[in-house]
Amino acid sequence: MKKCLTLLSFILLVSSPAFSDNPPQPETFELSWMVGNWTGDAFGGQCEESWQPMSAGTMCGTYKQINKDKVNFYEFTVIKKETDGYSLKLKHFNPDMTGWEEKDKVIEFPFVSLTENKLTFDGLIYEKIDDNHMKVTVNVGHSEGTDNQVTIELNRVK
Repeated sequence: MKKCLTLLSFILLVSSPAFSDNPPQPETFELSWMVGNWTGDAFGGQCEESWQPMSAGTMCGTYKQINKDKVNFYEFTVIKKETDGYSLKLKHFNPDMTGWEEKDKVIEFPFVSLTENKLTFDGLIYEKIDDNHMKVTVNVGHSEGTDNQVTIELNRVK
């Protein structure tokens, strides 16, 4: 009997996640189609956007705007999974990394809805066209009360 229990304990130990060839995967959710690197044309130049997979309840994104072979600005974005949807906060930075917004201020876009291929915030929409194409529609100046709508079509970098 003791040998059976020892063998059973060993089997349970080696089949645990710590010893498995398939360890637990990071947190995934409905927005996995956004993960990766993207490029497109925007604001009279080229843009690069990258999204990391969701982990610890958040998804981080970066954006770089390039005009005439020089960085025009950067953007850091966080999408956070909330009980009633998602929150999105972002900050802009000049090429020298000085911030556009005050130190303790962020731009927030309130959550509106989520469908299989579309994440909608008030003033900002991410839409999956297919596995290699995404469309971003943003109301520029939204936080200041102006709405100049810009659509950016992004292509996945392979």
